[in-house]
Amino acid sequence: MINGEQGARGMMLEVMDSEQQEKIKSNTPCYVFDERHFYETIRQLRDECGQGVNICFSIKSNPWLAPYIEHYVDQVEVCSEGELELCERAGINMGCILAGGVSKSLRELVHMIRAGVGMISIESRLQLELLEQACRQEESSCRCLLRVSSGNQFGMPIKEIKKILSERKETSLVRFAGLHYYSGTQKRSANEILKEMDALETFADEIGSCFDKQPFIMEYGPGIGYPYFITDKKEYHREIIRTISKRCSRWAEKYHFVFEAGRICASEAGDYITKVVDIKRNEGKLFYIVDGGCHQLKYYNQSNGYRIPYFDVIHIEKRTRGKAAATVNGSLCTAGDVLMRDAELEECDIGDLFVFHNVGAYSSTEAMALFLSRKYPGIFVWEQNRELKQIFQGRVLL
Repeated sequence: MINGEQGARGMMLEVMDSEQQEKIKSNTPCYVFDERHFYETIRQLRDECGQGVNICFSIKSNPWLAPYIEHYVDQVEVCSEGELELCERAGINMGCILAGGVSKSLRELVHMIRAGVGMISIESRLQLELLEQACRQEESSCRCLLRVSSGNQFGMPIKEIKKILSERKETSLVRFAGLHYYSGTQKRSANEILKEMDALETFADEIGSCFDKQPFIMEYGPGIGYPYFITDKKEYHREIIRTISKRCSRWAEKYHFVFEAGRICASEAGDYITKVVDIKRNEGKLFYIVDGGCHQLKYYNQSNGYRIPYFDVIHIEKRTRGKAAATVNGSLCTAGDVLMRDAELEECDIGDLFVFHNVGAYSSTEAMALFLSRKYPGIFVWEQNRELKQIFQGRVLL
């Protein structure tokens, strides 16, 4: 029935009841997100980071989980007005929201203040000026974090932050509460992360007395990578977390420390399921055509199908099957629609299912879903009580 390379969690379909399995099989392509596994991943992250570490979930990694996350994390980061509205609709406590984003208009900042977000991350002097204006307009104060740049387009250099702190006025309605830092994703080195933490701690100790609220808030996103492909070292992300855990525990004693993450929280909690709809042999090469495609399945640094992700195949018929190298293509009219290239697979039939694992973060939103106006997949959540809930009916978005 099944062959392939399973990820850390295995496959949801294996343990669902027959009615749930049939519902998913008849609604391909689709994403299935596992609420219970998401919770278990957060719990494990808490255990490894140590007592007192606050967990912030970056909603951009999986906005479909918005209605489910509030009871599992301490804070939710939004990076757009759309994400803020999504959290409002989901009924998330606005006091738990950190509102980030490389650009923020006056209108957006007013929206944040009226919504009562707990914290706003300031990325430039202009944003600070606009936030001051928004606070005066609304006759309300707000807390902010000053985002430190790592040299890219995000945040401000240390020199600029020092200047802002030296110029601040006692009458300001904007209250400086701490620092925010995130330099990038898919890091594979614990030493790289510890060096960032060293530099950030040195800077925080230098300027900490200039901030209003104690304890000093340190919001840090280490950008730990996730092993998506079968050639990756398994569980390397867990090794990194264990290596930096002592520093996290010390920061939790020294600061109000917020560990910001998305990819390592949600990746394992999702599968993408797509059905074989055609089989071809062209010039001696075997191709399986599925009803989904690369516009719906996206792994970081996927390399056009050359890197094989963790997957399973569900065969609709039990029979003896040979193995052969095959390429799995989606249904897009482009030669670039390759999900796996020259993968060693058991023979497939039309109607068999490919189940791609570890798509709980970013895949459902980063992939080019609108390309060629094909139907956006259905979204299912396998809830804590093991009910299967369809939260989005697959349809053409344009």
